[in-house]
Amino acid sequence: MLCSPEFDAHVRIWSDKDPADTAHLAFRNRLRSNTADRDLCSATKRQLVQQDGPTMNHYAEAKTDAILQILGRNHQGLALLPAYIRLVGRW
Repeated sequence: MLCSPEFDAHVRIWSDKDPADTAHLAFRNRLRSNTADRDLCSATKRQLVQQDGPTMNHYAEAKTDAILQILGRNHQGLALLPAYIRLVGRW
């Protein structure tokens, strides 16, 4: 992961065929195709931006429960949960 000097943005970079990249794309596609999941993700993000986190990773970690819930709702997402869990470092 690369962070800006101001720590106001970060970018994840994956190698070719990394399962984490596939998990990220599956999540993005799920949000594009499912209004309820998109609303859950959006509401979670809106709630989190109102909080002050102790670190830059606080926001990312706080979204994990909603993301795992969304990925778990479809067959492709279930298959990719191990890659996503490896990406966020949490079960």
